[in-house]
Amino acid sequence: MLTVRTYWPKALSPLIKSFWYLKVSEDLRQPYIEEILPDLHHEMVFQLNAAQTRKKAGSSDWVKDPETYFAGQNSKSYKNKFSPGAVIYGIRFHPHTQALFYSFPAVLNTDNPISIADVTSGDILPGCIAESPEKTFANFEKELIKKASRIQGANAPFQYVDTVIKKIFEQKGNIRISSLEKITGVSDRYLEKTFKKYVGLSPKQFCNMVRFNHFVQIRKKHPDMQLTECAYQAEFYDQSHLIRQSHLITGKSPKDLFSNSDQINEHFLGD
Repeated sequence: MLTVRTYWPKALSPLIKSFWYLKVSEDLRQPYIEEILPDLHHEMVFQLNAAQTRKKAGSSDWVKDPETYFAGQNSKSYKNKFSPGAVIYGIRFHPHTQALFYSFPAVLNTDNPISIADVTSGDILPGCIAESPEKTFANFEKELIKKASRIQGANAPFQYVDTVIKKIFEQKGNIRISSLEKITGVSDRYLEKTFKKYVGLSPKQFCNMVRFNHFVQIRKKHPDMQLTECAYQAEFYDQSHLIRQSHLITGKSPKDLFSNSDQINEHFLGD
């Protein structure tokens, strides 16, 4: 149904998470639809022959995505509809590194895909698409190495965010904001401001997303485990705490969350 390939560029690993390719089978009789969970990464997305559409949480309307766009953080899940035969490439940044390559604040496209053409003109990356994923990935890597060489040394605000991101992932999202302030030595107001600039979410939102994604991964690895036990392993206070977060992020109960096909989430969530 879906073919997905991923390449991890070692030379760019501090700045770029991965490159990916997705193709939807031409044999499908109808579009492929999946509810996409927030995965905490920024991406540049390039659609070749059939632009996908999305339906935001709480909306009844399908909206066509730009052909090439920046995909920012998502505070809630959303549905994607992919046409049969669709081919899509992506460049996957770490949660806070896209802003080093492109100067607009990350909060600008939280829950809001932005056309690449609206942000930067003459970017060579859309022209890197080649006849095969392997060649495309090589082109992406070559051009991004050039871009990375022009990045000035990371400033203090970025370093604060980088330190906090690493700590949040290390603790699986289960860390107090006051502890993050102690680690960086900056005020909660300043930390939130810089976090929104580079990440697009507040530190508290990001922590909640990381912990919820950790719960999802535990459940997928142990499908026979009770949801309550999964919640405790992900360090939610209790099941009601998990249910509140699940409804806030997905609009569904944890039980309903695992009842649908999720080939894309399976591949990208927690990669």
